[in-house]
Amino acid sequence: MPVKRCICSICNKDVTKGSTLHIGDGKRACKFHPGVTEKSEQLAQLEAGRIKDQQERAKPKAPHPLYDRQNMFKPKCWRCGETGIYEQDWFGRMLINMEKHEITTGGPANPFTTRFAPAERCIYRLSKDVLNGKWDKIPRVSNQLIEISGIVCLCIDCMSNMKIDPPACKDMTAEKLIQFSGLYEVAMKPVIREMAAKELARDN
Repeated sequence: MPVKRCICSICNKDVTKGSTLHIGDGKRACKFHPGVTEKSEQLAQLEAGRIKDQQERAKPKAPHPLYDRQNMFKPKCWRCGETGIYEQDWFGRMLINMEKHEITTGGPANPFTTRFAPAERCIYRLSKDVLNGKWDKIPRVSNQLIEISGIVCLCIDCMSNMKIDPPACKDMTAEKLIQFSGLYEVAMKPVIREMAAKELARDN
């Protein structure tokens, strides 16, 4: 079998192909020429990187957490994709935990600690207007869903990162807090306490 030959692009001599290296643009050069080996190695590294990138792009992409089939119908943040529970359920669970504490200890529960907070993330359903000037912080996969529904669901962590205040805190004053406390004691506490007592009886 004849030995393959080629023309060196530097010295223009007819040489064996095995004595040359590829230096780009379909050209080859004798190995002993200065810089040929370095140029060939650099091209080989670039080619290896290109092939690796192609392989990575060819891999099936994992779905965005927003469209994860396993958690499709669970409340989730439309920014980070983490699941949680909606705000009214989150605060309801916190109130039940506080009532459980009062029943079992006989002492008051401090609502300003994280001790009684549910383990799940709190997911707020907000008007899309809160995103004015902040759309760049939302993944594009969520944009169409936000435009169609007119709302955006965000967890408390993402709201903090985006500097969006929870609606209940935004306009809260000392006077309103006192009014709410009175309303809770009269209208809500008996119901919440009954739910807490049932859960304690069930768990014990």
